[in-house]
Amino acid sequence: MNAVKNIPQGFPNVVDAVEDYQNGIYNIVLEISNEYSRQFEGEEDPIQSPMAVTSQTSLKSSQNVQVRELREQRREKFLI
Repeated sequence: MNAVKNIPQGFPNVVDAVEDYQNGIYNIVLEISNEYSRQFEGEEDPIQSPMAVTSQTSLKSSQNVQVRELREQRREKFLI
């Protein structure tokens, strides 16, 4: 014990430790959520948009599928 100077004299209260852990997890998830929102802001799924569905031609539909696939690949990469 003499070799290590920062060993605490006792362990923290279990309730305090659990709350600290929960707050840490909550903050991390919030930061990930904010970054995810910033990265994909303004993008909407053209297949889910009613205006896009009614006005699509076959060419536009295939382009939308490609855009959606690329967006999903970027989202998957972000989450990994």
